[in-house]
Amino acid sequence: MKKIISLLLAAALCICVLCVLSACAKMDNSIEIAEAPDIPEETPVLGGWSVNAGAPEAAMPEGARAAFDKATEELDGATHTPIAYLGSQVVAGINYAYLCKTELVTADPVTKLTLITVYNDLEGNASILNITDVNIADYTGNADLSFDAPLAGGWTPSADYPAKLDTADRDAFYTALDGLTGVDYTPLALMGSQVVAGRNLAFLCCAASVTPDAADTLAVVVVYAALDGTAEITSIAPFNIG
Repeated sequence: MKKIISLLLAAALCICVLCVLSACAKMDNSIEIAEAPDIPEETPVLGGWSVNAGAPEAAMPEGARAAFDKATEELDGATHTPIAYLGSQVVAGINYAYLCKTELVTADPVTKLTLITVYNDLEGNASILNITDVNIADYTGNADLSFDAPLAGGWTPSADYPAKLDTADRDAFYTALDGLTGVDYTPLALMGSQVVAGRNLAFLCCAASVTPDAADTLAVVVVYAALDGTAEITSIAPFNIG
């Protein structure tokens, strides 16, 4: 009798083990192993703009000059004269930026400041990426931009590249900035002047922070030059290339 009971218990144990193994096999078969997701290739990050830190008298880099001439040679309806070379950006090729005096060839000619960006590809082809109007009033907040004859209150643009600063303009700039700390401003161009009781002068500048490793930027520094020879800063605003 004991043998029979032992045999029955052994048989039952075998049946239980088989059931468990069968269930585990079914569970294993039901588990789906997810495939690893496709990881996209890294998208190249475009380099930042390297700002021109030279004085107005500094010659435009040969490559920037050639790219500008090639990109604008077939434009109709307007002439573009670089007032200041602003900087470059390394991409698959090079982007260049310029502050320009743009003259629209119409029955009633219009002259204005523009920001022009040019793309020079790896094969040496150059094309215009963008032409954006530059309004000095956006950086002063106290006057409408006007390029009419230099009447009182009207802004008159600078003319040719390089936009050299005359002695009076340079003296006014450095007199106004004397004692300013934290950022070093180098004037790249006199964007325009405004006749008031004295003159307002809008300078496009390279702004170099004294903070280590800080990137140079661009800024518009507006200076009031009084009739008595004194000068003061009236506003400083960032100038963005893009």
